[in-house]
Amino acid sequence: MAKRWFALIGLALFAFILLNVNISKVLEALARANPLFIVFAILLVFVVTIIKGIKWKLIINAQKLNFSLMDCIKVFCIGFLLGIITPGRIGDFSRAMYLKKKGNSFFQGVSSVFIDRIIDISILLVLALFSVVIFTQLFHKNIVSIPLLAFILVVFVLLSFIAMKKSLSRIFLKPIHAFLVPEKYKSFTKDIMHSFYEGINSAKKNKPLLFGSVFLGLIAWLFSIMVALLVLLALNISQIPLIFVFVFVPIITLLEILPISVSGIGTRDAALVFFFSLFGVSAEQAIAYSLIYLFTGYLFVALLGVLFFTQNPISLKELSGEKNSQAN
Repeated sequence: MAKRWFALIGLALFAFILLNVNISKVLEALARANPLFIVFAILLVFVVTIIKGIKWKLIINAQKLNFSLMDCIKVFCIGFLLGIITPGRIGDFSRAMYLKKKGNSFFQGVSSVFIDRIIDISILLVLALFSVVIFTQLFHKNIVSIPLLAFILVVFVLLSFIAMKKSLSRIFLKPIHAFLVPEKYKSFTKDIMHSFYEGINSAKKNKPLLFGSVFLGLIAWLFSIMVALLVLLALNISQIPLIFVFVFVPIITLLEILPISVSGIGTRDAALVFFFSLFGVSAEQAIAYSLIYLFTGYLFVALLGVLFFTQNPISLKELSGEKNSQAN
């Protein structure tokens, strides 16, 4: 419940921004947008979606789980849909439920999504760190403390390393398991851990596939930045150097995953208003850019997610059924 209230912060921020801009000018900017560049951006987002589906497929192959490439792409879209409407994108782990429907272990499926998210967030934090350093050098302004961001990156890598090692994670989880988990659930939680780390260890044995997944993650990031460039061209915002897109995209993406907004609404808008103002671009144009960026980068994939979800829906009962089978 608390997370839902935190998510309203972004919506409140978005409402505040709208109250302080000229809505008619925002609509004018949207009306003048070049539809050809928007179409190209959508097509490129489609390519990015396929790349991310292949990226997850490599992890699944490393774990020797049964799931086709087409299923990976479809379920990635569904996970994206459920992810953008949940704080921190925790809904993305719904992908594991689809793996379970194909006869795979649910918690091994969770481990595949866990590895996929670690790769994405690690790349994001590294790119965001470089972006903040470049921004500071160019404008002599500190938008985020570089030492703080570097510390977060180091802590994330350290925690990820511990989480990927069963022997290390057991040191931290054993006291919790002993004192906080009720006796009747102890066997069940042990089965969860065994299944989860079975998936982790299987993936770690296939390092070439994992490295391939990291490489595809970088390619997907490059294409995502190109999408942002196309939106800039669509609105004919010539004041902003195209190279600057490589600076602000990782930063706004980092803000988008904070559990204080839905799909980055509000946080992304505020950041873009700030970044664009450095080059004399109006807040109205920044909001227009943010709206098109939201449509091309988020709503298009979410619409695909809706289509695939209606064809193959899941329910929380399926997840509880997995728990019962594990407990038995």
